[in-house]
Amino acid sequence: MADDFLKNEDWVQRMNEKFMWLDTNKNGSLEVDDWKDWVQSIERATNASEDLISKVQRAVDEFCIAIGVTPGKSLSKEQFIREFATFAAAERAIKERGGQPILYKLYGAIYDVIDMNKDGYVTLSEYKAVMKACNYDMNEIFKTFCQMDSDISGKIDRQEMAEYQYRTWIDLQKPKAKKKY
Repeated sequence: MADDFLKNEDWVQRMNEKFMWLDTNKNGSLEVDDWKDWVQSIERATNASEDLISKVQRAVDEFCIAIGVTPGKSLSKEQFIREFATFAAAERAIKERGGQPILYKLYGAIYDVIDMNKDGYVTLSEYKAVMKACNYDMNEIFKTFCQMDSDISGKIDRQEMAEYQYRTWIDLQKPKAKKKY
């Protein structure tokens, strides 16, 4: 239930942080343009093909619609957190039924773009290049990469990225760093 998320202080704090990062124009609301800016940053950092960027944009559009960000409608931080709690409960139910959550589709598309050399893995340098272009803090980039790299291989596979992103957005308990390089 959405209330489970809204009552969890750790989850609400993470959503506050995500809102601040996603609000690219820093106007206090999330709107379609914030997401377009984000996709353009990824495109500039990777020089990905038009097909891969279109795949990311379609996944972003599906995600935005699911959380209530549509053309002409923006969400304040409080609205985003409420809408996202409802979305998170639905995502959890989809996963429990064996379906593919929207977040898996979104981060699968992003993964395909970040894996710039197309070897099936994302290295720290590939991840840094993209996240830096998206104005992510360098310390956070390294910390997040380490948290995603669950097998401590020094590279991230598609499943590691999807599972980590799902946990950070959906799980009520904050993911913890497992190791340091």
